[in-house]
Amino acid sequence: MIFCVMMNIFTILFILEGLGILTEITFEKKFKMPFTVVLVLLLLWYYLYKNRYKRIVEKYNNIENDFIKSVHPILVILVYSIVSFGLVLLAGMFKNHYWIFQNI
Repeated sequence: MIFCVMMNIFTILFILEGLGILTEITFEKKFKMPFTVVLVLLLLWYYLYKNRYKRIVEKYNNIENDFIKSVHPILVILVYSIVSFGLVLLAGMFKNHYWIFQNI
């Protein structure tokens, strides 16, 4: 999940840079590890606080829709990861004005 959240953050940053809102993203190598650790800790805190993850699982188990229950969670994570990666690639092409974004 952290991988997908980071991909979504980078997608937003690439799009903002492509639009000219951010001129330069300075994300030095020395800040990558603390950023990742803080992100992991924030997500852990969010889901562990007052056992939020248990409520999410209970809510999912109480759904009576057979289609939603038939979809395996790994499939959902895989599709979400692929879509996030594709969006990062498109945002990077938009930022650098490649492919269909050449005339923008």
